[in-house]
Amino acid sequence: MGIMPNVVSSKDIQTSYKAIFQKAMRLKEPIVVLKNNKPQVAIVDIETLDEMQKRIEELEMRDAMDSIRSYEEDKKNNILIKLKSLKELIDRK
Repeated sequence: MGIMPNVVSSKDIQTSYKAIFQKAMRLKEPIVVLKNNKPQVAIVDIETLDEMQKRIEELEMRDAMDSIRSYEEDKKNNILIKLKSLKELIDRK
């Protein structure tokens, strides 16, 4: 996606939805729909949506694997501590 997203109004959707859908499929980028000059939704073609979902899954898996590696390293170095609450964790920072 470029610096400026493709933007249309909700009125544009009512009058030109076919052209807007075709543009989304052609550009392979989200088109942001504004209502009262505020972003409400984005239109994206299904292939781009699938790619975005796959990328999110890849990033989540990489993050999980990084967390596991970090845990294993901390366990190996015997630097894990047992906390009784989330507050205790926050207070440590």
